[in-house]
Amino acid sequence: GPRRGGPSGQEGEQRGDGPPHERQDAERPADADQRGDVERPEVAADAEEKKDKTWMMMLCGIGRTGVDHDGFDDSQLINPGSPFAILWVLLTTVFLLYTAFWTPVSVAFYWNMDACDSLPTLEFDVFIDCWFFADLVMNFLMGVYLDGNYEDSFRFVALNYLQGMFLFDLITTVPVGLIEYLMLLGCVPGNTAGYSVLSVRFTRVMKPLRLVKLIRLLKIVKNRNIVNHLSSVKSEPPPAVVLGKVFILVFVMVHVCGCMFWLIKQLASSEYEYESFLVDQGLDLASPVENKYVVAIYFISTVITTVGFGDVAGLNSWERLFCIFIMFIGSVIFGYLLASIQEIVMKMDQFAEERAVTQEMLDWARRRDVPAHLRDKVVRWSAFQYRQEVELRDQEKHLDKLLDAPSLYKEMLEHLSGSLLNSVPFLRDLKHELKDHFMLELWRDMTVESFYKDTIIMCSGEPNKCLHLITSGEVRVIGAEGVVVQVINKGCSLHAQALLGVSDVGTPYGRSDLFVVAMTNVSSLVLRRSRFKAILSSYPPELKAEIK
Repeated sequence: GPRRGGPSGQEGEQRGDGPPHERQDAERPADADQRGDVERPEVAADAEEKKDKTWMMMLCGIGRTGVDHDGFDDSQLINPGSPFAILWVLLTTVFLLYTAFWTPVSVAFYWNMDACDSLPTLEFDVFIDCWFFADLVMNFLMGVYLDGNYEDSFRFVALNYLQGMFLFDLITTVPVGLIEYLMLLGCVPGNTAGYSVLSVRFTRVMKPLRLVKLIRLLKIVKNRNIVNHLSSVKSEPPPAVVLGKVFILVFVMVHVCGCMFWLIKQLASSEYEYESFLVDQGLDLASPVENKYVVAIYFISTVITTVGFGDVAGLNSWERLFCIFIMFIGSVIFGYLLASIQEIVMKMDQFAEERAVTQEMLDWARRRDVPAHLRDKVVRWSAFQYRQEVELRDQEKHLDKLLDAPSLYKEMLEHLSGSLLNSVPFLRDLKHELKDHFMLELWRDMTVESFYKDTIIMCSGEPNKCLHLITSGEVRVIGAEGVVVQVINKGCSLHAQALLGVSDVGTPYGRSDLFVVAMTNVSSLVLRRSRFKAILSSYPPELKAEIK
């Protein structure tokens, strides 16, 4: 079957659609700026923008100027893409992570604390409660993106929030720490001061409700600025990152289960049994919380990993039931851990296959006494070619899975072909009803070619009868004097005029001294003029006339 190229990329800084005189750049004399004959509207616009940019606009995105500022829209409310909003969300995330870690510890290991004693972090917990309450108010003052549209009307934002997540956020923003702090102000040692010890413990048990507020952070993905940034840097995480995420998940489960075990130990054991357990572990009632936490984590780890040394075990029915529950949880976690490690090993095998290919090339170069700097270039080129081949095979494999769904297969092919061939102006602007089918046939007929860095792909005076669609790397059109005429990046077309019978790459530019050079290792999809004409001949004359 025909070879198909890799996925399309974003358009480059300068489109490879055609020569400079076909673009909409205004021509003016070279010395116009010095004479002041030509007004520069962009300078005036920049001056006006700076004038309108107050600290509220720069920090919070609040203001009306009619132009984009730093990638986010004008807004009557705080823009979710502004520096202030992003910093606010980051700090809220940090405080939520703190709450997620500290809440189980404070509930489990300080359960038997005297009612008039306060938690060591109570003052900071009060600050966290105030922050979460401020975050609740912030939802009324921050614009929102709905279905791709930015809404900054206070009435609309308030109604949307009240009808949505307000009740949920209100429940999870109960100031537990503040309530506990106010109750402890009137507490007298040895006296419950009009309230029960159970009420103090109940307020501490309510703290896990704050963890549900993490769901609110999903609002970040609706922010256009952050999504665009993530899409530009997103890549497949390396195996070490995947493994790190797995171990973090395991630690979270061990942490929560360890705290639950210690709480059950205190609730289900008599005072004598609890003190005897501490003595068996080399502890006492006055031992630091850190030492007790280590014992709990140690026990849960032995259960989850199915080691089970037996030095720590359930001593009553409640503890044994909890241990049974942990065993079931542990089997699931252990299975997930093994599956994740297997997936990582498979990915590492793919990397190992690439290393084997490059190592074979490296060994061959060493046997030929190739200098080290040249060996490095050879290995890099070998790895580049291998990755292009793997990407091509991967695309073929996934497309073959869609063959049983012809309509879906055709839709996917149209997406892949259109995103690349639309960089060719005379193809993009076609209005014929068979346009999509025609472009699909062209794309399926294209082949893949790779060019090493600094390779001259084509030059003036030598006929070229191929269209190149750049799928990776950078190409430059350079004059004989070394001046860069055009930069062609990933996702752009190179010498589309070849399909229309213009063989010399310099003709569209009105020059005869041009070279097209690969500035990096380049991969491109190639369509030859002979194949273009053969495919076009099978379509109605109206399509041919439109292309002419």
